[in-house]
Amino acid sequence: MIKVPKRTVGARRLLGHGWMPHPNDDEYRRAYLLVEASPADIAQFLGFAPDLGWAEGDDWIHEGRSRGPRKFSRSFIECGLDDQQPLADQIAALLDRLEPSDDGLRAMAVECETTLECVIHSRGSFNWTLDFSLQERIAALGIGFEIAAYPGDYHEEITRYRERLGFRRGENEGEAG
Repeated sequence: MIKVPKRTVGARRLLGHGWMPHPNDDEYRRAYLLVEASPADIAQFLGFAPDLGWAEGDDWIHEGRSRGPRKFSRSFIECGLDDQQPLADQIAALLDRLEPSDDGLRAMAVECETTLECVIHSRGSFNWTLDFSLQERIAALGIGFEIAAYPGDYHEEITRYRERLGFRRGENEGEAG
């Protein structure tokens, strides 16, 4: 058995498994639809509720403590795939989920900011090209597209994202993400 130095015990608990980091923790990628509207508004436009959201004035609970009322409405619709899937597959899955409600989505995009957002954290440089067929599908829905790429050593942040999204158990077990 390998002895884990005392200073890494917290990391072991954070990772939720053994002493070795997850083999793919050097990269995190996520595609989702971000809408500046309340969950109730999303349900009216699309006919289904977002995966996560809040309305302006809702109580903001962070790490078990109230932080006061929310200052704006925001909703998220997830692609349904985990963050280890290729970004193009995540975007395609999200579009498959959204396209049946295309009229409502176009109407919603006129009323409030609606963006297909891709977040990428990686230890090294990042290079990716969005397939033209996916570009066409995004444009046909009338929604924005944004890539937020963060190069650097984000191992702990990536792990926390996975825990909050429910892809890995850890300290934040049971926390809604």
